[in-house]
Amino acid sequence: MKRALAVLVLAFVALPALATVSLRRLDADHISVNIRDERLSVAVEAIAPMLARGVRVFVGDQPLVSVHETRTTPAAALRAIARAAKLQLFDENGVWVIRDVSELRLTLDVKDADVHEILASMKQQCRIKNLIIDPKVQGEGTFVLHSVPCRTAFDVVTETLSLKLVTYENNVVEVSPR
Repeated sequence: MKRALAVLVLAFVALPALATVSLRRLDADHISVNIRDERLSVAVEAIAPMLARGVRVFVGDQPLVSVHETRTTPAAALRAIARAAKLQLFDENGVWVIRDVSELRLTLDVKDADVHEILASMKQQCRIKNLIIDPKVQGEGTFVLHSVPCRTAFDVVTETLSLKLVTYENNVVEVSPR
């Protein structure tokens, strides 16, 4: 019993050493950042309160990032996080935006088009190999999307048409009614 309690106490004391995100304010303008193998969204959420403006992340998969900066500004740390994730950081109307500029994009300009035609166009432009559409999927939609990342476009179309989207491994996408 004592041994189990000692192990538990040691684990609790050692817990901060296992932390993957460590931020410390050095003065009014500078911080120290140590991020080790953490998901991009977690790293951005940790630094966001220290930034003078908001941050939005538009990426499909969440890459792991590692950043170590001993004396930097919060904005420079955000740039380092984006660089570590191999993504681009942009200033869009006073908001920081992190996105993968290599992500496939689509253009969709349709009026009252059948949902099957919309999904077929999206499948082709986004290079989806396996699109499974539930027989109950029906409806029409009007969309004007120009050079929108595929994941964002699918989110918009499925939300607008009350559809559910499930992505599986090996480039399999399933669409069904919500």
